[in-house]
Amino acid sequence: MRMDITRRDFLSLLERCSPAARDGALMTMARMVRLEGSVTGLKCYAVGTTISVESKADAVQLEPGRCSVDSVRAIAAVAAMPEGLVHLKCAGDALVVSAGRRRFTLPLFAIDDFPDIPKSPTGDVFNVPAEAVALCIERTQWARDTGRDFLNGVLLTLEPGKITGVALNGHAWALTTVPIHNLHGSASFFFPERTLKSILALCPGEQNKLLELATDGRRVFISDQRTLVSALLPVQKFLEYKQVLDQIERSTVDLIGVDGKELCEAFKACVVADAESKGSRGILLDISEHGFSVSLKRTEGSEIDGAIEIDAEILHKDAIRIEADGGYLVHCAQHCDRALIGGDPAQHLRIRSADGTYQAIVAPMNTPR
Repeated sequence: MRMDITRRDFLSLLERCSPAARDGALMTMARMVRLEGSVTGLKCYAVGTTISVESKADAVQLEPGRCSVDSVRAIAAVAAMPEGLVHLKCAGDALVVSAGRRRFTLPLFAIDDFPDIPKSPTGDVFNVPAEAVALCIERTQWARDTGRDFLNGVLLTLEPGKITGVALNGHAWALTTVPIHNLHGSASFFFPERTLKSILALCPGEQNKLLELATDGRRVFISDQRTLVSALLPVQKFLEYKQVLDQIERSTVDLIGVDGKELCEAFKACVVADAESKGSRGILLDISEHGFSVSLKRTEGSEIDGAIEIDAEILHKDAIRIEADGGYLVHCAQHCDRALIGGDPAQHLRIRSADGTYQAIVAPMNTPR
């Protein structure tokens, strides 16, 4: 294989495939990417235990061929190259990467050691604006538990006229809805945390760019014209997301309407006070027919410090007190210009925008009374 490609395109190609290359469980496939040169350009493939990425870039073919190299070493080598054309040449059992006076030799893996590449499904394909997908991922980022990245991620639900993004962990749930014109049909796609960096790379902010979403029942796929990202579908986690959301929607009732920016500032003030004090036990929200206040409660007795009164339209007359983590509450309110606050019998707290495009639910703090 002999190819000429710009440094920027080659580095971008390797970085798009890097998350999948680092997902390998076996030493023979860990960090491995496969490069294929042809008249259509240079393609890069990476297949991990749960996710895979294939991408292509424009390049000048001098001699077709394919090889497998370590992605981390390749990225380090290309990053050290000067701007301009990078020359790739397979020589014996190594790939020679050169540009100007710089030259790196990367050892090759046996091409037969590279795992099978998942094939794109032939069923229904949904075209979704890239901007809407990126917004669903970014708005729900705070509620994802990245410590268990395969078991967590984003559930994207397509319905006529809208896309909904959902993320949850053991403490909080985030849900956002983005209107989409000309979207017909319904489907749900769960993308694990490990795929999200590669998916966001498909959403660089271009106007009117569309992504294709599809599934074969075992894997989920998302792609643009140059890159295809796929992942195994964790069925149990997928069902858990849908079950939790259905339960929350049935049991939650709206309590009050309040200015979202004012609410966010009150939460931030209590979080700062919480960080500066000792022996605090979270944020208290007191709601009654007489008004609404946010305060910091300490462990000593029933003392309440720094209550912040907020003007609000009371929609529910029953008094309620909810104790929750202040950090989660800040994230809940930050997307809402005007918010509705609700609680369910289990004392979960929901904050959502008045138009219903953003919702977040925080579980109560499990601290002794």
